[in-house]
Amino acid sequence: VKHFADEEKLQQDTGYPAYLDHRQRHNELKRSALALAGELHTEGPSEAFAGKVCSVLGDWLMHHLRGDDFHFAAYLRTLEHV
Repeated sequence: VKHFADEEKLQQDTGYPAYLDHRQRHNELKRSALALAGELHTEGPSEAFAGKVCSVLGDWLMHHLRGDDFHFAAYLRTLEHV
């Protein structure tokens, strides 16, 4: 969560135009993590649950890094040339 807050602050400080969309993606992961935690609490650990965690978090992370974070990094590089 601290990473998200730090990244979002940097986006605000640099005027990143897609800040709100990026923040929404972070919030989606937080909601998914809370839902998984609730499921773990009510149903307990299982091999199927572990697979679900890997799938949900892995898919989100891969898409986020290759998409949202890639675009933010490209934006930051444009600021280096200003």
